[in-house]
Amino acid sequence: MDALFEQPHTADVTHPERTRDAGSNVGELNYTSPPAEKITVKCMLQMRGGSRGILDEGAVYPIDAIMYTTDERVRVDDLVEPQTPDTIKDFRYLITSVQFKDDVDGAGRHLACSLTRSQRT
Repeated sequence: MDALFEQPHTADVTHPERTRDAGSNVGELNYTSPPAEKITVKCMLQMRGGSRGILDEGAVYPIDAIMYTTDERVRVDDLVEPQTPDTIKDFRYLITSVQFKDDVDGAGRHLACSLTRSQRT
């Protein structure tokens, strides 16, 4: 079962600085480092199509790829820049959803992150 959850790929993940104007209720994400924080995570990346509905927001986001990782530091709105595999390392993605998943035996946990292509640099 361990082979099913290997994490052979790596990605740089940027946590944006979040600011909110309480008067206008407008939020802003800043991906410039610093103050944004960049980390490197081990993961499994897969190109995949589809969409993901966020019921609380009433929004539907396209899914261009999925990232599986055991690194619990990732979160929605993070910028993902794959370092491997070579086939997708030139793309950038935003995390649109993060879900905890149990392994087949129900023992370990990993995260399944829906990724949407981004033009951010």
